[in-house]
Amino acid sequence: MSETAAAGAIATITATADKAGRIDQVFAWLIAGHSEADIIAAVEKFWPGTKPRPLLINAWKRIARSGANADHDSARGFVIEATRETYRRAMEAGDYSAALRAIKMIAEFSQEN
Repeated sequence: MSETAAAGAIATITATADKAGRIDQVFAWLIAGHSEADIIAAVEKFWPGTKPRPLLINAWKRIARSGANADHDSARGFVIEATRETYRRAMEAGDYSAALRAIKMIAEFSQEN
């Protein structure tokens, strides 16, 4: 986790001292794209003495539950919309290679049955 991401997470972490709040924070880190190693390091830094694996497992279970009842069209639509947002942000940042990857992904998802 970058120092900027870790610094931005501090305010959230102080408000989420209980187990459920910690799971929510780990979930947010996963969704934001942080690696498992970075998340483990952040848990150890911000919540000394807390075992990171149970938090990760609970966060992954939450992600799995989100997809358990999702129909194909809804999941596909979400991926296309999320990728569209990624494209927009990449263009704003001038990251044209990321923008092109997003376009490619939207094109691929648009053609799948």
